[in-house]
Amino acid sequence: MRPLSILLLSVVALASVTALCAEPERRSVKARVIVFAMDEESGSLTPRFWRDAEEWPDLVFETEEDLVKALKQTDDDRKQSGAGLVVVRAVGRDGKINYRGIMQVPLWTRSETYGAKGARPQPPERVKTPTFTVVVPFESKRICFDGWLPLTKSKFDLQEIAARYPNPDRQEK
Repeated sequence: MRPLSILLLSVVALASVTALCAEPERRSVKARVIVFAMDEESGSLTPRFWRDAEEWPDLVFETEEDLVKALKQTDDDRKQSGAGLVVVRAVGRDGKINYRGIMQVPLWTRSETYGAKGARPQPPERVKTPTFTVVVPFESKRICFDGWLPLTKSKFDLQEIAARYPNPDRQEK
């Protein structure tokens, strides 16, 4: 093989690897969708309700490195963005991690009022009971959380959530 061909192949391979690393993996999957509430002071999580989705298009599968980076979010980052990051690892029935995700938990609301003098920004207000949605592959057995508050680090069995918390699709009308 000529040196120019080897160089060209190397450039193409490097470009392919860079493109793969730049974008997280996305897949359409059958999913379990759970809404959680967070205690604003302790970080304790409580499932509110859940449902299944036959297909969840483009579920983002993050890397472990992305999760580690998300956990380094500072208080200033949270205040600036108005959201805190919680990482999720789902574990399949085989005991292996089958999903990694980063969830944004709304912490602050911002608004503007309009009047004769135009828009006036209002001071941010703290969300009293932040809620957020977690989507994991249906075949997951357990989900594990970690975040910036002490009690955010927790684990939930998905069968227990299904048994204890409401599913709007299964309620009597």
